[in-house]
Amino acid sequence: MEEEKSKYFCEEHLDRAFDDYLVDNEEFPDVIEVTEHKCDYCEKQAKYKLGR
Repeated sequence: MEEEKSKYFCEEHLDRAFDDYLVDNEEFPDVIEVTEHKCDYCEKQAKYKLGR
């Protein structure tokens, strides 16, 4: 089984993160609040992680 590719994102990049996660993992993710990561799409603080 291939390793899951998590996505960290700010509120601005919610739609893009969901689209990318679904393409990469072919399953619907859990949304987890985070405080220690940067957004994968910009330099802002990430508020959420998509993953399991």
